[in-house]
Amino acid sequence: MEWDQFSVLVVDDEEALAEICGEVFEMEGFNTKVVNGGPDALKIINETKIDVIISDAFMPDMTGIELLEKLTTSEAGVPLFYLATGDIDISEDALIAKGAKGLIEKPYSLDDLVERVKKDLQA
Repeated sequence: MEWDQFSVLVVDDEEALAEICGEVFEMEGFNTKVVNGGPDALKIINETKIDVIISDAFMPDMTGIELLEKLTTSEAGVPLFYLATGDIDISEDALIAKGAKGLIEKPYSLDDLVERVKKDLQA
């Protein structure tokens, strides 16, 4: 599959982690954008077609769940959405019921994350 036909948006207030995650997806051929918060993510989503979002759960301006909820009511809809966290009070099943593809537990393996995204895009 040609991965350059897919765009990935990484949303995380930890700039170094966001950049590294974005670089790994770029090395795999994906079109990648990195932002450091939910409001910036919404701007990108409104301007560009995004196929995959990997969002941190806890960010100062907007949580990952709040971002997901805004997407469910937007014209753009919800792309494959993964919520990354080390501690959250929501189960993966509840998150999926809200429209997400899944939960990613921090710390995560970037290789495993890329493989999961590829698998889900092929499904």
